[in-house]
Amino acid sequence: MSTLTKVFLVVTLLLSATYLTFSLAYFSQSRNWMLISEKWYRAHQAEVTAHQTDVVRLSEQVASRDREIATLKDEVARVQGNLNATQLQLSQEQFEHEQTKREKRQIEGVHAQVVSDIQRVRQQNQQLQTERDSAVQSKVEAEERAALALSSYHEVESVNTSLQAVNHEITLRLADVQNRYEEARLILNDLKERGFPVGTETVAVPTIRGKVEEVNLDHGIVIINVGADEMVQTGYEFRVYRGEEFLGKVRVTSVFDDGAACDVIEPATGAAIQRGDDVTTHWRY
Repeated sequence: MSTLTKVFLVVTLLLSATYLTFSLAYFSQSRNWMLISEKWYRAHQAEVTAHQTDVVRLSEQVASRDREIATLKDEVARVQGNLNATQLQLSQEQFEHEQTKREKRQIEGVHAQVVSDIQRVRQQNQQLQTERDSAVQSKVEAEERAALALSSYHEVESVNTSLQAVNHEITLRLADVQNRYEEARLILNDLKERGFPVGTETVAVPTIRGKVEEVNLDHGIVIINVGADEMVQTGYEFRVYRGEEFLGKVRVTSVFDDGAACDVIEPATGAAIQRGDDVTTHWRY
């Protein structure tokens, strides 16, 4: 054989020996592990058996406790039923007691009402007696007044006749006064139309003087510098002057604290109203 073949055989034998050695070692170790596992398994099985025994014992104890709890629940239910019955009976007794108290209060109220009615009837009886006495007295007084009225009847007729005559005279005088008043009113209206200061038929307008502040003749509006502080009121009429020249008449339409707005009601045919012109509620002489 060649050297290469010999080397290959030697290597193969070495590898086979190594593998066999490792195989024997692994088998020996595996057997030891199997023995240990069997030992552990038997110990674990013994523990499982002991635990199962404990579980059975505890299950029996739990079942016993469940039976005791069920018995206690039955006892509690019985006691609760007795308590409910007792409470129901107590509620019924309380209701009956309250009803008895209400009936007692009603009886007391009826008794008090009866006593009050008796007192009220007595008072009404006394009042009726007093009213009867007063009515008798009033009847006597009325009869006396009727006798007095009957005795003065003719005197009243005489006075009535005199009053009729006086009334006729007053009517004649009133007609005369009305005629004179109508004549005076017509004269006053005529004087007003002519521009004379004859006052008004109501409250007299006080003398108020001021100045023109603003003018808008396109809309016929004039603003003056006197207002509520100077006792100006809506409806007052002011005459406008420039010196001694009469420029027209304005009437107040809106009043402010320190001024008033006016409408031009009688524009003059001469110069137009301007700012700074004088205004007054009365004629200037």
